[in-house]
Amino acid sequence: MAATYATSRDGTRIAYDVLGTGPLLVLVHGLTADRQRWHDAGHVAALSPSFTVATLDLRGHGESDKPTDPEAYTAEKLLDDLHAVADALNAERFAYWGHSYGGTIGVQATAHAPRVTRAVIAGSTFGRQADQEWLQQGIAQAEMVVGAMEHGQLDALGLDDQDRAAIARFSPHVIRACLKGIATFPGVEPSEARCPTFVYSGARDHARFAIEAQRPALEAAGIRVEIFDGLDHSQLVSARDVVLPPVQAFLQETN
Repeated sequence: MAATYATSRDGTRIAYDVLGTGPLLVLVHGLTADRQRWHDAGHVAALSPSFTVATLDLRGHGESDKPTDPEAYTAEKLLDDLHAVADALNAERFAYWGHSYGGTIGVQATAHAPRVTRAVIAGSTFGRQADQEWLQQGIAQAEMVVGAMEHGQLDALGLDDQDRAAIARFSPHVIRACLKGIATFPGVEPSEARCPTFVYSGARDHARFAIEAQRPALEAAGIRVEIFDGLDHSQLVSARDVVLPPVQAFLQETN
């Protein structure tokens, strides 16, 4: 769908599209994806009879502005982007469904965005926002690619065609900024969630292990937890027939 733009508090333009009627539901993709992911999986069409469904491109992604300063990717600024879209749609409150990086932002929203009425977190969890070893490795790899690009030495990295296509599609400068931004996210404990929350993963998803370790604290805080058999990280969005029914039922609860 054609993009409409909301302007965040720091002037960053956020691309989004909207379909349906009813209370606002914001769908947020993962790192290096874009809002089309939700359309392709069929979630927008399925949810639009019950919700005003807004799918946005996170800053640095899709048709949104792409700052390269890590300071542009703090949790506060990413939450400002959500509020900018909600404001553009004249919605005082809204529900949230985020996957991966979008799920990590959603965890922040449960504690720091009182306008969020319900939150669905797919492939992320509370506590430390990312495995620190993975995060630092990702930052180091992005730094290496950025340095090689700036010095005209990309060929020296021995990249294959798939790697080059990924670099052409998504800026390593933005990946570096996003990852450095994630490293600054404050930890959020399950007890800090201010809204009903549903956390889910798949048996083949790397986030499953952190979620299982946190399950007692999550459930003690009243957070719903589900691990779907057979699903990997990507399928937490794409396996519509599996994930949509429980997510939709949770979003439509009134208590």
